[in-house]
Amino acid sequence: MKREWKTLRLHEEDHLLIDDEAVIYAPKVSEYGNVFGVEGAGLANLPALENIEISDTDTVADVSVKLNERLYDMDLNGCRVGEALEISEDFDVVYSPLWQKFLLVSDMNSYPVYPYWDKDKEDFNCVWLKEPEHIIDVPDEAGITLSDEFGHTEVYEIYQLDSKPVYDRLLLRYITQENQPAGLIISSRELGKLLDNTK
Repeated sequence: MKREWKTLRLHEEDHLLIDDEAVIYAPKVSEYGNVFGVEGAGLANLPALENIEISDTDTVADVSVKLNERLYDMDLNGCRVGEALEISEDFDVVYSPLWQKFLLVSDMNSYPVYPYWDKDKEDFNCVWLKEPEHIIDVPDEAGITLSDEFGHTEVYEIYQLDSKPVYDRLLLRYITQENQPAGLIISSRELGKLLDNTK
């Protein structure tokens, strides 16, 4: 049976209203640099990988050749997505040129992040998130949509707010061409005033 609601995270400090499924947990490029997955390697292989001599002048391609000699393959595409590292579940071990060592993915620090495509920069932007002010469950489809020249506002009835059922609480979701979606929680009375002002 298809789920008929969605979960949104309201980050008021960052003025963001994000679909829960758009948030990933990822290591930071600033901490590890770009990293490169080592195919077929796991915890048991780490001691052998650590014995590979890597010099300060070795490039990623040089390390890849040394891995090939030991029957391992390295994914030379890297895992960088903007400021985040989106590491495939296929990899248990990665190589960090910044650290000049092999790392277990499970030992790396991960943080909640919202990556989105910035068409102006033609690259991913990442918003590193603190705990959301609110977790909101709403229907899949908005009850009302208001549009203007800048974008549109969707109005949702809130099923649950922070895992608790609520009455007479609505979510306004602002969507513009320039900014990421933002949100505001209001009452039906406040919505009535808003609708009166748009007439």
